Amino acid sequence: MVEIGSVIRAKVTRVEPYGIYLDHEGQTVCVLAPDIAWRDTRKLVERAHLGEEYEVRVLRYNYRDRIIVGSIRLLHPEENPYRELARLEPATVLRGWIQQCARDTVTIELPNGAWGHIAKRDLPPGVQKGAPMDVAIASLEVDEGRLWLEAALPTRSEANGSPPQPSGAKV
Repeated sequence: MVEIGSVIRAKVTRVEPYGIYLDHEGQTVCVLAPDIAWRDTRKLVERAHLGEEYEVRVLRYNYRDRIIVGSIRLLHPEENPYRELARLEPATVLRGWIQQCARDTVTIELPNGAWGHIAKRDLPPGVQKGAPMDVAIASLEVDEGRLWLEAALPTRSEANGSPPQPSGAKV
C-alpha cells in the first residue's frame, strides 16, 4: 500500500465522465474530475487517454473498495487560480459572472478561472446566469480550491448614485 501524501506514477486504464482510473503497480487509482486540473474544463475523454502516465498525489485510501484516491492538480500549484486571490487585500472588489443558480447557492466565475459560491439569500432577487456581479472574498481555502464570496458593498459614492469605480484588482 502507498503512503498518504506520497507522489506515485500511474497509467490511465479507464476514463469516465466523473474521473479517471489509473494503475500503479497493480493497484487501482482514482482521480475525480475536479482533481485533474485547476483550469482545464474540457470533457475528460478529450483530456485523458488510455495508456498515458501521470504523477498523482495520494490523498486517501478507500479501504472498502481498495482504491487509492489521488489528485493531479495539487502537483501543479503554479496553475492554482486561488493562490492569486490570496494575495489580494481584504474587501477587494472583484467582477465575476453568474454561472449557475442552484437551490440555495449561486456559482460565480472570476476572470482568472477561479469559481466561488455565494448564498442566494444574500443577492438581490432575479439574478440570472451570465449576469455580471461585483463580489468580495468571504472565505478562501487556497489548496482545496474552495471560495465563498459575498456581494460587494457599494461605496459611499455608489450609494449616492455615482457610477462604480473599478477596483484595479488583476484577476
